[in-house]
Amino acid sequence: MKSLPHESTLVESLIADTPTTLAEIRAQLQVYRDVFESAPFGCGLTNQDGIIQEANHALAQMLGRAPDALLAQPLREFVAADEIEREQFTLHLERLRAGHANEAWAMRFQSVTGEPFDAAVNVSCLANGRSTDGTMLLRWVVRDITRPKRTEGMLSQSEQKLRGIFDNSADGISLVDEQGVIVEWNASMERITGVTRAQVLGKTYRMIVPQLIANPLLARDLAARIHTRLMDASPWTGSTTELDLQRPDQKRCVVQLSVFPIITANGLMLGSIMRDITERKQMEDALRAANDELEARVSERTRALTQAIHELQNEVARRQGIEDSLRHRLRIEKIILNSVPVILYTLRRGEAQSNITWMSPNAEQITGFPPHRFNADPMFWLSRIHPADRAQVMERIHTLDHCALTPTEYRWQCADGGYRWFLDRIEGGTQDAPTEYVGTWLDITERKRAEEEEHTQRLLAEVLRDTAESFNNTLDADQVFKCLLTNVERLVPCDGVNVMLAAEGLPRLFAWHGYEKFAPPNLGADLDAIDSWRTFLRMAETGQPLLIPDIFEYG
Repeated sequence: MKSLPHESTLVESLIADTPTTLAEIRAQLQVYRDVFESAPFGCGLTNQDGIIQEANHALAQMLGRAPDALLAQPLREFVAADEIEREQFTLHLERLRAGHANEAWAMRFQSVTGEPFDAAVNVSCLANGRSTDGTMLLRWVVRDITRPKRTEGMLSQSEQKLRGIFDNSADGISLVDEQGVIVEWNASMERITGVTRAQVLGKTYRMIVPQLIANPLLARDLAARIHTRLMDASPWTGSTTELDLQRPDQKRCVVQLSVFPIITANGLMLGSIMRDITERKQMEDALRAANDELEARVSERTRALTQAIHELQNEVARRQGIEDSLRHRLRIEKIILNSVPVILYTLRRGEAQSNITWMSPNAEQITGFPPHRFNADPMFWLSRIHPADRAQVMERIHTLDHCALTPTEYRWQCADGGYRWFLDRIEGGTQDAPTEYVGTWLDITERKRAEEEEHTQRLLAEVLRDTAESFNNTLDADQVFKCLLTNVERLVPCDGVNVMLAAEGLPRLFAWHGYEKFAPPNLGADLDAIDSWRTFLRMAETGQPLLIPDIFEYG
């Protein structure tokens, strides 16, 4: 047989090149080995039955063994002791033996030295690889996903809480996405505007705003402002705006609107909170009209009445100052209430008892007690309710599942020992959680005091009106003074009222009313000289009324 041309030369060349080629292969294998050992995730090789052939440092650390100690160990022994987990492991291994090139799933491993951990597993067959027993090799990549999975669960729970507050908020809440499309519209928004969630979702704010705002110019201005905020991402001022809404049922209402930016990865979204203040506006208008009417009646008093009711005029001026001070205080309180949220809490109905969780950090600012004080002792909140109000509060809690959820007003003892009035409003649970409720707690102590002051003002107006009518409609002096003294007794509760006339230095009793507890005075009788009466001298010098707590001590 003849040799091929240059055959010996080719063989010699191949033999000469072999050491260099093997050295390169060894160097490349060392690179792969270094990458395998330093990988930040678990890497390993097993045969087709899951017997460990190789394991890097990361996988050994996850399983709690040294890399050498893992060799020839069944990987199945490190699967968490759960029947379902181990069945899933066996099923995926069988699929690989049956010819599947790759399998990926999530499972739980049990470390020898620690707690079980969640892992993402990716297994693939090595096409040309064979184990020492001649079976195919499987390459395992294991990533610890315990922390991401726990974070995902916490985010889901947080989202559920926020959704509960969103759905049960007494204020209307809506969201507009980066394109100006409405993506959220809660139940309170439906109640306030009369427009359902289904009617607005997917539509732009430019389609909805003009339908709701009664003033067309204001509607266009508001739509333009929203568009500007979406386009240039400039922050909203944070101030609130009052608007007149025209509902689809032709009813009109006054709302308070605040808009705030929400920065997302896709751009800028806008959220809005709407509160119905129609009733409050009506009360303000009624109070303003009542004040105007009162001032008009006072201005119509005659010159003859001025001297006779001089003391009452001074009382009116004093009370007017109190009213102005009260109105100013109410305005300040409204600003504070608009900028500080109410106290929020959740209530879970159980078979044995109801558990309340207080969520707002401003509880300490309002009551003097931090939220953890309420949550640590389930009976703490109930124990500080005023004894006269406790029965009605307990009755409402016991009948939550059967009665309408109406607000309740009651007194509660704060940290300073005093009682304050609170408006307690509870919103019903959802279908998913029918025994869970969301509540709001609002301090209404100042409103209660304002109602008492308003009652006093009405009484004063009635006294002025009756006295004026008596002066204008009768010439009987006895009847006039009787009416005057009766009205003074209504205004300033006392046991007896009288009128004295001082002439030529001698006071004389002119008229009296009451005196059920004392002997009636002798009308027309001259008393001691006015110089001996400190009270008369004081009033004559100052021209002002004098309040004497105890006439025997005053002298």
